[in-house]
Amino acid sequence: MKSSLYKRLLLIGILIIPYMLAAQDDVAEDDLGNITDEYQEFFFEALKQKGIENYDRAVTALLECIEIDDTNAVLYYELGKNYVALKNYGDAEDALKKAVNKEPDNEWYLDELYGVYIQQKDYNKAIRTVKQLVSYHPDYKEDLAGLYLQMKKYDDALEILDELDKTIGFSTTRDRMRNQIYSATGRSKERIKNLEERVEIDPESETNYLALIYRYSESGDKEKAFETAKKLLEVNP
Repeated sequence: MKSSLYKRLLLIGILIIPYMLAAQDDVAEDDLGNITDEYQEFFFEALKQKGIENYDRAVTALLECIEIDDTNAVLYYELGKNYVALKNYGDAEDALKKAVNKEPDNEWYLDELYGVYIQQKDYNKAIRTVKQLVSYHPDYKEDLAGLYLQMKKYDDALEILDELDKTIGFSTTRDRMRNQIYSATGRSKERIKNLEERVEIDPESETNYLALIYRYSESGDKEKAFETAKKLLEVNP
């Protein structure tokens, strides 16, 4: 994995260095050569140090690169990731926000920043960031539902869970979140109604019947539990 990461960063370096050269047209030719050599030296030092997990030294080298040319968003992205590796989430946030400000539509930068907010348990900022990520990958909607659950915004979470269940089907992860909400809010009737709808949607599913029987029994409705058990035996003798 380290080798793969090193190769990826090496590719980034190949892309960045010509860009930096083009941005230095107003510098005297002799000075340009010196700056380029210095930039390359610091950049590849950062790659080397990150590759051997010397993240603090990688940070130092990247900061030197930024001192020479602060226009490259990827430098702040890599700086942020090194800070994350050092568990320095405050500086990681600052660096990644600079990367995002330079390239607002870069999903990789947004995703890394989202991860920092999760580590900091700053769910308000995480929600704002994951809403941006949803436009790239709808899978992030499940993350958004989980964040709403953490924030006890249960109605918002249920709205997303309902939408995902309808569009991509049910999942054990979302069912777990749904049951947490029902238990936290005491919405036993709503939980039962949801299971009844599932039985109607998929009358061949034994799992749905068993869950509904359990919830009927839990609520003290033995008659409905018995009737549902009979239906299950008809479907799956």
